[in-house]
Amino acid sequence: MRVADRFEGLLDRHEPPARTGRGAHAGYTLGASPYRRRFLALRRQVQGLASPRRARSSAIASRERSAATICRSGWVLYPRFWYASALRMSRVHVSVRSSLLPLTWVLLVLAIGASPRVAKAHDYWLSATPSTPQADEEITLRMWVGEAMKAQAERPFAPDRTVRFVHASSGGDVVDVDAEEGVPVWSGRLEGGGHLFGMHRGPAFIELPGAEFERYLSHEALTSVIDARRERGESAMPGKERYQRYLKLWLPVGEATGSTHGLDLGFAYELVLLDPPSAGDVRVEARFRGAPLVGAPLTLVRGDAVARAPQRTDERGQILLSDLSPGTWLVRGVHMVRSEQAGVDWDSFWAAFTFEVPSRDVVAPAPSPAPPQPVAPGGGCAGCGLHPTRPSNGLGAWLVTLLALWVRRTGTRPCPGRATS
Repeated sequence: MRVADRFEGLLDRHEPPARTGRGAHAGYTLGASPYRRRFLALRRQVQGLASPRRARSSAIASRERSAATICRSGWVLYPRFWYASALRMSRVHVSVRSSLLPLTWVLLVLAIGASPRVAKAHDYWLSATPSTPQADEEITLRMWVGEAMKAQAERPFAPDRTVRFVHASSGGDVVDVDAEEGVPVWSGRLEGGGHLFGMHRGPAFIELPGAEFERYLSHEALTSVIDARRERGESAMPGKERYQRYLKLWLPVGEATGSTHGLDLGFAYELVLLDPPSAGDVRVEARFRGAPLVGAPLTLVRGDAVARAPQRTDERGQILLSDLSPGTWLVRGVHMVRSEQAGVDWDSFWAAFTFEVPSRDVVAPAPSPAPPQPVAPGGGCAGCGLHPTRPSNGLGAWLVTLLALWVRRTGTRPCPGRATS
């Protein structure tokens, strides 16, 4: 038997009689006619009948039919609660908001429980404006934080958090960048050729609950760390992590010449382009402490926030980036090893390499990352402003948000057919 049929059976068995004399029907606190009217309105809602109180325009009728559908969904999901409440409450004026309360809670529980609360990492990357400048043109370098090149905030240059900030010109000379604290990270003019910028942001510490740490590891495809924690019986234990970031940007100025794209800047974890960035295929090598890293997960993201599936480096520590169209691209990855420092379980190394594929033919280039929306200050790890692994509720959060917007739009209108007196 369907739930709706069972609920109608409850209504049939417990329908209060019409008002006769004074007092209430035995067992009911609302035996008077106002309760009977509300009871009959409830029956009309279950049966999907429209209230004949007054003529309505098509727009109002459509809105009330939608409200009735939501109300009926709430009753079907939680019928016993509604019926027990109706029997015990006296002179209750039920609005859309209160009628939606059980349904809202059900959706909220489903959103939290069913949606994968993946601990998505907040990436840092460098970008240049314009992305394909000409020689002696004013260039602005900025540092963004977000997910898959969807910028959420711009980060300032922080000397206390920066270990190295270097620049390599087309001649191959690597020099320190003279940058001031604040935003943008750097601005100036460059000669023609290929230019490489690199930044090492110093270590910071974070501790995550065991389940959240495991989701974060799974999201970053760090299966070796997951296995190591399982072997030691640490899967449920909090993860104490020290992390640092290595950012690189390759920028073609005018005619891109030289081999700066393939320079090794000596970072602990570094991504190196083995081929000049161009439309077609480009090989990338992951190096950890100077040696090729085998099996490292790397993700390629296009400038319009389209991410490809992660790839693992081969026995040479390389992956092949194929079918690159002109525009801005980002290749990024995370490597994690057991820490030797007291109070720290793991050391993680985050690498992000932004590069521009110059346009040689008449091809529509991929758009550069859009400016971020302002975000509230605070929150996250000490010194970096954002948690490197902030959880996200995904689809569940959208469901709850849309429901809240619907309730706000309809205001406090009662469910169609339900008496309010």
